[in-house]
Amino acid sequence: MKNYDLNMQEKLETVIRLKMDSPGIARSTEIWAICHDLAEAQYPPALTFFIEGLNDSAWDWRQRCLQMIGFHYDIPPNSEVTDKVRKMLESDPDNNVRMTAANVLGAISGLPDSSLVTALNSDPDWFVRRSAYLAILQLAGVKYEIYLGEDERFNFESEEIEPTLKEVKRVLREEGKEISVNTLGFDDQDV
Repeated sequence: MKNYDLNMQEKLETVIRLKMDSPGIARSTEIWAICHDLAEAQYPPALTFFIEGLNDSAWDWRQRCLQMIGFHYDIPPNSEVTDKVRKMLESDPDNNVRMTAANVLGAISGLPDSSLVTALNSDPDWFVRRSAYLAILQLAGVKYEIYLGEDERFNFESEEIEPTLKEVKRVLREEGKEISVNTLGFDDQDV
């Protein structure tokens, strides 16, 4: 077990107190810095706190907790936490939360991930579909330069290009990646 700085518990207690006193605190630079310190240290009690935050009524707190969990802790692809992130991608009412959930799945999930495919095919928000597209490419192991190129292509040409499974397949084919049936969580022959 890691030897954590004694002030990690104090930081967590500060975040809990600030969150209880000011529900809109997620936008605060102060709480962001403290949460980041806790997550960067991979402090286990903070992980429990962030997981509880995935059910918060404030969209910005749910989003912040997703970021802390997904980009700092080692979360197994088949864990309850990953399943919760998938459910958030599928049904959270806020576009920003769904977009963040797709990004997090790109870091913690594995292929096939039907939630990402469903979001790519049918989420009403273009940015959520774009995030799902990029997450699938990340999980498929495309080179970082290719991932960045696709990200830029969507940033600059945005609404002229639709993120689709057909585009995923094109990129993987160009990268020489073998695509077998159900590699991506759909019948590859139909795309």
